[in-house]
Amino acid sequence: MSEVAIEIKNVTVRRNGRTVLENVNLKIGRNQIFAICGPNGGGKTTLLRTIIGIVDFDGDVRIFQKTPREAVKQGLVSYLPQRSPMDYTFPATVYEVVMMGRLKKMGVLKIPRKDDRRKVMESLKLVDMIDFKTKPFSELSGGQQQRVLIARALASEAKILLLDEPITGLDIHAQQVFYRLLVELKERTDITIVMVTHDIGVMPSFVDAVACLNKQLYYHGMPGTELNIDLLKKVYGTDIGILIHDHGNP
Repeated sequence: MSEVAIEIKNVTVRRNGRTVLENVNLKIGRNQIFAICGPNGGGKTTLLRTIIGIVDFDGDVRIFQKTPREAVKQGLVSYLPQRSPMDYTFPATVYEVVMMGRLKKMGVLKIPRKDDRRKVMESLKLVDMIDFKTKPFSELSGGQQQRVLIARALASEAKILLLDEPITGLDIHAQQVFYRLLVELKERTDITIVMVTHDIGVMPSFVDAVACLNKQLYYHGMPGTELNIDLLKKVYGTDIGILIHDHGNP
């Protein structure tokens, strides 16, 4: 296994007297594309929110051996929540949105410096949105907006990108383009991508490892033959089966 980017040990989350996550253990390697799948209400979003430290939990979470609070404070993690039309109408250009990722790097006056401008342009090039830099963000398609938000994360120099259902609202072609972008980013940068998705069919073609989650962890490993229909029926069904956890991966 490569260097561990995220390690989750014995994590349990309870909310309003209900157990949302129960004794979850997994490791996510550096520079991986890691998918988390499972039914609605299965705890996927809660797991992402636990990683960034905005959910109370029992157990231990480490991000490059730091606590979630330390990692977020140092800008190691960028979190893109599920899409909401209300979040994407503010009047700003593509360039300005990506520059927001540099705010923590700027001085007290928050005036962009040469290095900030360079990083923004580099990030836009990485997601193939450089030609749209002066265009209003609100006028972009859903897929283009996702690319710009990823560029903002890259500009912040985050080491880990958490994506919660990033393909929601995208058509099939835009989904495929988006997946290819993730693979290209993995190949061209050192970023680790953790993605919540319902798109089970496409996962084996682009992810390095997968976790199947429905309150408990059913599977953690490569998206291979063990990730079969019987297992998925257990994950997405109501009958809780035996935990399957491949300790040798990712």
